[in-house]
Amino acid sequence: MTKGARRSTIIISLIIVLAAVLRFYGLARESLWLDEALSLKVAEQGPLFILIQIAFDNHPPLYLLILHFWIKIFGPGVYALRALSAIFGTAAVYLIYRLSRAIFKEKTAILSSALFALSIFQVFYSQEARMYILLALLTLASVYSFIKLLDGPPGRRQMLFYIISSMLLLYTHYSAITIILVQNIYFLIRYMEDREHPLLKIKDWLLSQAAILLLYMPLILAGLSRSIIVKTKTTIFPKSYPLIESLIGISGSALLAAIFFGAILYYLLRTFKARRETNSPKDRSFFVLLWLVIPVALTYIFYKFVRWPFDAKYFMVSAPALFILAAYSVNLIKKRFIRNSVIIAAIILSLAQLAFYYNDFNRMRWDAAALYIEKTAMPGDLVLFNDKAGSRSVFDYYFKRKDVTEALISPKCLKLPFVGIDRETVEDLKTQAAGRGRVWVVLSNAPDIDRLIEKTMGADYTIAEHKIFGSVYYVNRKIKNIIEIFLLVKK
Repeated sequence: MTKGARRSTIIISLIIVLAAVLRFYGLARESLWLDEALSLKVAEQGPLFILIQIAFDNHPPLYLLILHFWIKIFGPGVYALRALSAIFGTAAVYLIYRLSRAIFKEKTAILSSALFALSIFQVFYSQEARMYILLALLTLASVYSFIKLLDGPPGRRQMLFYIISSMLLLYTHYSAITIILVQNIYFLIRYMEDREHPLLKIKDWLLSQAAILLLYMPLILAGLSRSIIVKTKTTIFPKSYPLIESLIGISGSALLAAIFFGAILYYLLRTFKARRETNSPKDRSFFVLLWLVIPVALTYIFYKFVRWPFDAKYFMVSAPALFILAAYSVNLIKKRFIRNSVIIAAIILSLAQLAFYYNDFNRMRWDAAALYIEKTAMPGDLVLFNDKAGSRSVFDYYFKRKDVTEALISPKCLKLPFVGIDRETVEDLKTQAAGRGRVWVVLSNAPDIDRLIEKTMGADYTIAEHKIFGSVYYVNRKIKNIIEIFLLVKK
C-alpha cells in the first residue's frame, strides 16, 4: 500500500467512525413519533401480514420485513428500533465514498463522504425507524453496481449484484423508480455514442432490466389492486415553494444549499466556458447531474399535477448525487484559498446545524405526554384522540395503564394539513363525553386554536388541566409537532 493510499484509508476510517458516532449519539433521547410507531405496529404482525399490507399501504415492504426480524432479536425498545437505521446510515457514508471514487478521484470521494457524514438531513433519517435511510443506502448500492457495469465488460457476479441491489431498492420506496429511469437514460445516451465498441452490450442491459421488471411485478400488481380496493381522496396540500424548501432540506440549511448549488453552478459555467459538451456520456459528472435533476424534477411534476404530499425526504434518492456533485465542483476551484475556504465553511455550517439538532426536540413528545396522563389519570377516565393516523399507537407504546378507556373522536374528519380541530370534531367529543365524569382530550398536530372545546363544553365541564407538549409552528395556521391535552371534569 502506497503512502497516499494509506493516508486515504486512515481518513475514510475516521470519517466512518465520526458518522457512526453522530448517528448513534442520543439515539433514544427523543420519543417515537407517529410513523415510527406505525412501523413497529406493522412489523410486529409478521411477514405474511406485512406482505398482505402491500395492497393497502403506500410503501413497499422491504424495510418492515427487515425490521420484523430485527426486533425479534433486539426487541422493540426505542434505541434498538432506531439502531437499524443508524447502521444503514453509517454504511451509506462508506458506500458514497466508494461510489465517488469510482466516478471521480480520491479527493472528491473524501470530501463527499465527509459532507455526507456531517449532513443533518442524513443524521436525522439515520435516527428514525423508517425506510428513508435504507432508501439512500440502496440507491448508492444500485448506482455503484451500475457504474461497475459500465466499466465492463461485466461478469455474472456484477450483473447479479446490480439486479439484486436494484430490486431491493425498488422494494424500499416507490421513488426508486426514478433511479432506474436515470440509469436507462444514461446507458442509452452512452450506448448511442459508443455503439461500435460498447463495454456493456444492449442485449445484456435489456435482460437485466427485464429481470428487474419481472421481480418488481408483484408491487406493480399490488399497486393496481390498491387503486381498486382502497378508495381514498387525495390530500390537498397548500401551495408554497416546496421545491426550494426541499432542496434546502436535503442540503441541511439555506446557507449550505447556497454553497452546494453555487459550486454546482460554477461547475456548469466552467464546463460551458471551456466549450466541453455538458451532455457527453464520457463525462461521468453528467450522469451525476442526471441523477440529481431527474428524480427532483419528476417528483415536483408529480406533486404539481397530482397534488401528492411534497417533502424533502422523497428527494432521498437524489441526496447522494447532490453531495457527490457538490464535492466534485468544489474541487474544480483552482485557487486553493477559495477552495479550502468553501470546504471549511461547509463543515462549520454542518457542525452548527448538528449542534442545534442535538440540543432541541425535533419530534413530538409522546413519551412526556403519555407519562403525564399515566400519573394523573384516575381509574375509569376516558381518553379521546383526534388523530386516526397513529397517535393512539404511539401513545400506547408509552402508556401502560389498563384501567382507562381509549377512543377516537371524529375519525372520519381527519384533514391535512392540520389546521386545528373543527366543530364536527368537538360535537363528536361532546357526544362521547356524555355521562363521563372525567375526559382527557389528546389533540395531535391539531390544537384548539379557536377555543372550541371551552366554548362547546364549558357549560357542562371545567377544564381542570391544559398542557402542551412539543414545539409549535404557526405558518398560515398550520401546526407541526404539538400535542395539546385537556382534562375535562364534570361540573
